[in-house]
Amino acid sequence: MTPRSVIAIDFKEIKAVEIRCKCGAVISLPLPNTDLSEHLACMGCNNTLWFAKADGSPHGKVHALMRAIGIWQQVENAPFTLGFSLEVSAHASGGKD
Repeated sequence: MTPRSVIAIDFKEIKAVEIRCKCGAVISLPLPNTDLSEHLACMGCNNTLWFAKADGSPHGKVHALMRAIGIWQQVENAPFTLGFSLEVSAHASGGKD
């Protein structure tokens, strides 16, 4: 049997969204963030991560996610919390897929 644990993260605890390039470089975008760049290139390998006007660009989805989390962080006196639960096994690797 593999030991497992769960990490619960409330949306109000999220301080930034991380964009991780295939090369391993990480760009941290602070929350709340209302000014998401339309063009984002990796600081490590200079690969274009998104260009807002390109077909299929993830820009809109990332912007919507960040906006939704930012809006939730502004909610006062909600009758419940909202967040993510991550299951972590004892054998989880920190490597890239």
